[in-house]
Amino acid sequence: MTCSQADEGCPFIAGANKRVPITYEDPKVFDNTPLEKEKYTERSLEIASEMLYVFKSIK
Repeated sequence: MTCSQADEGCPFIAGANKRVPITYEDPKVFDNTPLEKEKYTERSLEIASEMLYVFKSIK
C-alpha cells in the first residue's frame, strides 16, 4: 500500500509470497482547505475497505 508516487521505491521483501501494490492518491492536496477532513476520511475508508477485501481473500 503506497501513495500513488511511491510504488516504484517500494522495497523488495525477501520471503514474501506476493506483493500487492495498491496505490492511492495522497489527500495532502487538501491540507489546510475546508475539504481536508472529508478527503482524509474518504481515503481512510477506501484503504480500509480494500485491505479488508485483500485479507479476506487470502487462503
